[in-house]
Amino acid sequence: MSRSQVNHRVLTGIVALTLIAGLSVFMGQRAFARTSTGAVARQTTSTGHTISVSGHGEAQATPDKATLTVGVQTKGIDAQTALSSNATKLNAVTAAIESQGVAADHIQTSDLSLYLDSQSNTYQVSHSLTVNLDNVTKVGAVLDAAVAAGANNSWGVEFGLKDTSAQEAQALTAAVTDARKRADAMAAALGVSITGVGSASDVQFSPPIQYAGVARAASAPSAATQVQPGQLTTSADVSVVYTFG
Repeated sequence: MSRSQVNHRVLTGIVALTLIAGLSVFMGQRAFARTSTGAVARQTTSTGHTISVSGHGEAQATPDKATLTVGVQTKGIDAQTALSSNATKLNAVTAAIESQGVAADHIQTSDLSLYLDSQSNTYQVSHSLTVNLDNVTKVGAVLDAAVAAGANNSWGVEFGLKDTSAQEAQALTAAVTDARKRADAMAAALGVSITGVGSASDVQFSPPIQYAGVARAASAPSAATQVQPGQLTTSADVSVVYTFG
């Protein structure tokens, strides 16, 4: 082999090694760039450190509506007699309730039954009315008027609110505040700091309803019936996940 051929082969090998080395450096840089980019992305994502807590809140309000249930129960030797007697008394009761300023569309039949009492061999009719009152101070007067007209059954009073949105908002705000206090206490005990909110959900609302029992009355009371509406409580519960660093 001549000297020129040897030199040509050596030069070709050097060029090949140079290309391989250059390609290796280029591929290494691309791999490093991908690795570095992935590391930065992971660093900017959430650490996954969370504290999960629940919160409870309540709001008080004076009821502004009431639902009263009154009824008439009668007996007869036959079905027609019992039903006719009941209708007469119930008409009088309805008129007495309306005389207290209650609109007709606020009075609704909630139960009507006719059955044979085998022990006494008489027919019994029971007819109940549900009365919706926009003024809670009228409960006692309406009940007294109904009993005086012939009502001999009453199944209690239910107090409520016409619009619960304000109380629900107050209860929800109190629940979230309570949740944050719990999270801060846990974070302090762990030696960390709250950095944000991961998620939050409204667990449930408890509707503001209050019941007051009314005894069964056989005749009109000698003194005016006093019914105390008291206060209604709207409650809310939330579940919050906080992040910490």
